[in-house]
Amino acid sequence: MHEKHTETFFCLNGSVRLTPGEEGVSLHPGDFLHVPAWTPHTFQITGNNTRFIQFHAPGLNEPFFRYMCNPCEEYTFFSHLRRFALTV
Repeated sequence: MHEKHTETFFCLNGSVRLTPGEEGVSLHPGDFLHVPAWTPHTFQITGNNTRFIQFHAPGLNEPFFRYMCNPCEEYTFFSHLRRFALTV
């Protein structure tokens, strides 16, 4: 769930299953789904060679993605979510 930004998913290839709130939906090439702020959501790649684009508005997640690109000694992902206004 994101407190301060919305997210839009656009499927290019394959398939991806998104679960915004309680309901699940499968996206196939050309499909998109908009997830408003404060909406719990997950996604799972369900097809081979799946490619999708995520759009974040506003672009508050850039520091998060930069952080995720840095190698670390131990898995510390969840301990840093608050830093990026994300909750689990």
